[in-house]
Parts: sequence; structure tokens; C-alpha cells
Amino acid sequence: MTREFKLVAAGGTFDRLHKGHEALLAKAFQVSDRVLIGLTVQQMTRKKNYAPAVQPFVERKRCLEAFLRKRGWLKRAVIYELHDVVGPTLQEGYQAIVCTSETLSGARLINRARRSRRLPPLRVVLCRLVLSADKKHISSTRMRGGEEDRSGFLYRSLFARTLCASPALRAFAKHPFGTLYPNAKRAMRAIRLYKPTKIILVGDVVARTLDSLDADVLVFDEKTRRGDATLSLREIRGKEIVCRNPAGRITRGMARALERAVQRAADKTFVRVIGEEDYAFLPALLFAPLRSVVAYGQPGRGVVVCKVDEDAKRRLAAFVRRLRSNGKR
Repeated sequence: MTREFKLVAAGGTFDRLHKGHEALLAKAFQVSDRVLIGLTVQQMTRKKNYAPAVQPFVERKRCLEAFLRKRGWLKRAVIYELHDVVGPTLQEGYQAIVCTSETLSGARLINRARRSRRLPPLRVVLCRLVLSADKKHISSTRMRGGEEDRSGFLYRSLFARTLCASPALRAFAKHPFGTLYPNAKRAMRAIRLYKPTKIILVGDVVARTLDSLDADVLVFDEKTRRGDATLSLREIRGKEIVCRNPAGRITRGMARALERAVQRAADKTFVRVIGEEDYAFLPALLFAPLRSVVAYGQPGRGVVVCKVDEDAKRRLAAFVRRLRSNGKR
């Protein structure tokens, strides 16, 4: 097969290799015999949103190699540790850069650098962005931020309408979705050791007993099993979001309130639920940025601490889908 180029360059962080990355690589190998793939080192990711959640370089490289091997492209690829935007592209032999409209500025920077060295500019081959359901392009940033998964599936779509409590949901809530700690002291120690991106506390008792953690989001309904909870949450400075949620429900309104709260860039946020927040930990976890922690209570048993990662989101999303499917029949 005759291809247009002999050698092209493509680069990126390739954090949580997704459909957009796959499309970029497919375009590069479609137009060129060989592809140099610049993979950014960890230092270059420090200014990214939710930087602590970026996969380590070794893991990103391993996933990239696995994908290339699966497609039969590994022998035509060279993976290069990228310490800056330019990388090795000022050398001779390169004919083109494959990029998207989002990374076009990097390609232009490379060509300016080549011209300054009296090298011919590289052809720029644009790859179309892959879009999610909301017409925004799939991105690792949105994944780290808790909005979508690698396929571009938006977690908010799971709560497009009210989800009613069922025997399956009630049974699910009785089992800890995470690690159960018998007391607040042990739960706080585990959370501090993890150094999460964000801390989300769900429930009045948990909010009160773990208040020294300086959580980012507190979700409460001012009730406990013993009646009204006398919490001084309103005296603490921060943004308050109020929503209504009847007992035994996860309403669209509560889900949206939680999405707004956990994805706020800064400031402590309180979600005050008029009604009950018994199942609020489900949407809170699905909307939480990766490497966050969601803590909620198990009455009479202790505190559940859930570390938010892709696997936890995948399992919880699959459970909510099953509830939706069963509700339709």
C-alpha cells in the first residue's frame, strides 16, 4: 500500500486512551508508513486540570503500546519521550504533523521553529475531533473532571429523569460501595493518606463527624435517624445549592445539584436537600473528579470511603443502567 508520507509526527499526553486518541492515531498511520508518537513526560502535565489524576508516564506508554499492538501498528511506530512541544521535529526526515484543531497551535509553533532554522515547514494533517453526546469533543480533561467516560458517555444522562427506589437499589445501598470504617477517626486517616483531588461528604452525621477534613462538598438534609440533625453547617462559609428530593428517589434536580457542586473549580459547596439525601452518594460518585473520595454513612456500621476511579464509575454506571432498564419493563 502506497501512503502519502514516509514519516510523520503526532503527539500528546494520551491520558486514558480514548476514542479521540484512537482517531488521531488511525489518521497518522493511514497517511504515513512510520509515525513518531511524542508522549509527554509527567512534568509537562502539571498545569493540566486535575493534574494529580493524570496517569503516570509508564502506564500511559503501556496502554499506548497495547493499542498499537492490537491494531498491528506497533512496528511502524516510534514512541518518544516528549519534554517540550517541539521534540525531535526540528530534525530532517519528517514530512508532516498529524493533529486536531485543539492542538493546531502546537503544530504552528513547530513550523515557526523550523523556519527559524531554515528548515521547510511540515505539512499539517488535521484529524476531526470525536464528539460526545453533548457535541463537545471527548477529552481526558473531562474524564478526569468526572463528566464522561472514554467512549464519551455522559454520566448526567443516567439521571435524565427521576430514579425511584426499588428492592435492588435498597439492597445495593445496604452494601458498602467502598471500604467500610467502623469509626470516623479511621475513615479520616484513610482519606488523608490518599490525598484526594476532592472530598465529598454525604449525610448529616458524616458531615459532622468528618468536619475537620475541610471537605469540598457537603451533602445533607438536616435529618438523621434520630430526627432533625442540629448541624451548624450554614454558619460555615461557602456556596449553598438547594434542591428538593422526596424520600426513596434520586430526582433529576438533586443529580444536577450534585453535578454542579462536585465539578465547581473552587470554594466549599453545600448541597442542602429538602427531603432526603439517602441515595445521593450514587450521583455524587459518578460526577466526582477522578482521584476524589466520596464518604457516606452506613447506619449502625460506620463510614464508607469510596475512592473514585474509572472502575468504580464503570460499575456504578452499569448498576444504574440496569435499574433504568428494569424500570422500563
